[in-house]
Amino acid sequence: MANPTINQNGTATITPSQNCTITTSNGASSTINTVNTSNSNNLMVVISGVPTSPGVAVFVNGQPSPYLNGLFTIPANSPGFAVVIFGNLLGAVITIQNNTSTAVPASASITCVTA
Repeated sequence: MANPTINQNGTATITPSQNCTITTSNGASSTINTVNTSNSNNLMVVISGVPTSPGVAVFVNGQPSPYLNGLFTIPANSPGFAVVIFGNLLGAVITIQNNTSTAVPASASITCVTA
């Protein structure tokens, strides 16, 4: 199955070992929301490409993360738990990789909205 891409606005679902590439806008705020669609398995995603610039933040379950890029775990059966990237992402290309094991699979649902 091909890896999905999002150009500034859209949605995608990725299964274990897939990644989603998101091309962001320069000069407009974007919100990228990643949630776990599994009711029984934790989701592990690696986020890369988030620029370090003023106003850019990553929130994990509503709390600011000290890391913009890295490995994030989203618990199973937690529809309100999300990893959210927010801010003017300067046209960066952001990649979200599903690192969940195929032995205990979980899918990521990704939504990107650019204002």
